Amino acid sequence: MPDKRLVLRNVTYFDAIHGKMEADKSIVLANGKIEWIGDSSSFDREENDRVLDLDGKYALPGLIDCHVHLEAATALNRERVYMTTPTFYYGYLALKHAQDHLRAGFTTLRDCGGEKWGSSLKKAITEGLYKGPRILVAQYGISQYGNQDMMLPNELLDAFSKNREFSTPSGVDGVTQAVRDRVIVGSDFIKTFTTGGILHGVKSKLDKSLFNEDELRAMVREAHRNNMHVASHAHGDSGIRLAVDTGIDTIEHGSMVSEETAEAMIEKGTYLVPTHRAYAARHDSKVMSGLEPEVVTKQDEVVRMMLDCHRVAFEKGVRFALGTDAADESAPHGTSAKEIALMMTEVGMSAVQALQCATIEAARAIKLGAEIGSIETGKAGDVIVVNSNPLEDVTVLQDLANIEYVIKDASIVAQKGNLVPP
Repeated sequence: MPDKRLVLRNVTYFDAIHGKMEADKSIVLANGKIEWIGDSSSFDREENDRVLDLDGKYALPGLIDCHVHLEAATALNRERVYMTTPTFYYGYLALKHAQDHLRAGFTTLRDCGGEKWGSSLKKAITEGLYKGPRILVAQYGISQYGNQDMMLPNELLDAFSKNREFSTPSGVDGVTQAVRDRVIVGSDFIKTFTTGGILHGVKSKLDKSLFNEDELRAMVREAHRNNMHVASHAHGDSGIRLAVDTGIDTIEHGSMVSEETAEAMIEKGTYLVPTHRAYAARHDSKVMSGLEPEVVTKQDEVVRMMLDCHRVAFEKGVRFALGTDAADESAPHGTSAKEIALMMTEVGMSAVQALQCATIEAARAIKLGAEIGSIETGKAGDVIVVNSNPLEDVTVLQDLANIEYVIKDASIVAQKGNLVPP
């Protein structure tokens, strides 16, 4: 007996490629793919079809978050949590967080620098042991030897320096070996750093990269040779420009990107993943009270520059893709749809452009544009169905009660915020 087809009948769907809604359509999903799309009047029903009549509802491609950390717990006292939590616990935490995203309509995630569990979690989901989104993993971000953010007790620093998973030897050979180490553990892409961070403390400099140009070019060359793209955490403009010039594919955060660097990004086709959701913490007194005063000042200064820089970059034509940095305190797992609204209010996008950043542009940024990101025949059967038009109000995507169905690989995996049994 042939597999039962899933038919979304009488639905209006978002054409992410052309940025418009297509009304009164039927979408046939089978064998993990989108098999047919057409006018509902032209649909020929087969005996085994499971037909969902979705008159008045809206279908979108499965949403994509290009920057999450599935093993990260949302906690103000993260250092204490880290020191008192068994290592193996984080694998279960990563599964829970992945399912939080799936329930919210995000069928693809890029885990932007986890530790031990990423590739194993991906395998467990792919093989059907657990429901979860499609995951691209970068196990163990490649950070610089002498990393300014590694401010730890001497015993831990000594342990990290002896572990190739955490410590990258200097030089072209060192970073080349680091990429190969990530290939062995199952990484899909490489995550690196070309500046310090905001929440990492005042000693973490936003305008300084400890990698030199030769090292970064070698890293990118080896990653691309292994069919892996490269993402770089970068806040200061000098670090962003270094990443762009050396061929890095996506810039994470990109807080202080200059007009000149934006033009270089346009020329190279480099994507910006802005993660505004993570910096919404400046509006949360509880979160801010848990940070050191100098870090609060640092964040306020950077965010003010970020908003102006990102608006200018977008107006100039830099390509944006959605990413949240979940799970920072202000970006809990499962709330990534709030980033779509921030793309509009903080960057200046229309609702169409913001939804494209969460679908087709995100897919292209992570080199999966031919497989996901739009409702097209032959692509993966990743579709979400919502109760009202997100082009009129994108906040409908933030309420799980509005997400009627989450469909991944042509199977319903969640309904109204609840995972569906097989």
